[in-house]
Amino acid sequence: SVVVRRCSYCAQPDDSLQTLARGWHATWKELWSGNHPLESPDSLGLGQEISLGPVYATQEDDDLQHISTRFGVDVRDVLLWNPDLADSLAEANDYVLQPGQEICVIPVTCIYHARVTHPHWGPTFQSDSQDVL
Repeated sequence: SVVVRRCSYCAQPDDSLQTLARGWHATWKELWSGNHPLESPDSLGLGQEISLGPVYATQEDDDLQHISTRFGVDVRDVLLWNPDLADSLAEANDYVLQPGQEICVIPVTCIYHARVTHPHWGPTFQSDSQDVL
């Protein structure tokens, strides 16, 4: 059997945190914040394991919308990071999550870039700025 570690990526030739971030709908800063041993976000060693984000264990009554809001991300991104949540079986079960189910999340680490709401902040705030090295 093949074991795939959730929220992990094995670096390929010419990968950088910036190229990974584009593919995973994150920023290079979000990925770098979870990979403290990296000396530079521009050079990754071939085969180097990169943490994409934390693994979240779902709680009773969690759903994709609640988790997305909690971590300041879009539901579509949660589905991208967890293809098993987006398959036809999950869709047939209305995307119901089980308590303790592990899912990958890449939380927004800067409130100004988060897609979050709060009663005191008014409508949903989302920045369109891009992080560039």
